[in-house]
Amino acid sequence: MKKLGILVIALILTNCKSITKDEYLLNSCNCIDNIESSNKESLKLEIGDCLRDNFVNYSKMASKEIENILEENPNITKEEAQNKLIERLHNELLETCESYKNANLKLDNL
Repeated sequence: MKKLGILVIALILTNCKSITKDEYLLNSCNCIDNIESSNKESLKLEIGDCLRDNFVNYSKMASKEIENILEENPNITKEEAQNKLIERLHNELLETCESYKNANLKLDNL
């Protein structure tokens, strides 16, 4: 998951259509619903593709959320704020998206 996080962080500065966090979560979940891989490596890649592709559109809103995290926690770095945001998104996907939760369980068991 660390490589995925680094990739997502790199995409934050991408300039494209903006979507809300709820749209990001829904779009990511819908994408993950369509994954049929049983191989651990391809499953990881496909999950990463879903999250990354949707994050590109969420990046403008994410930048604002990172700024808010930095304001709330002035003693942390921008990278730490980005990691906090990624952790929040991961946790929200686990709570709201059954297919993401199942895919993560499947990865743990492969």
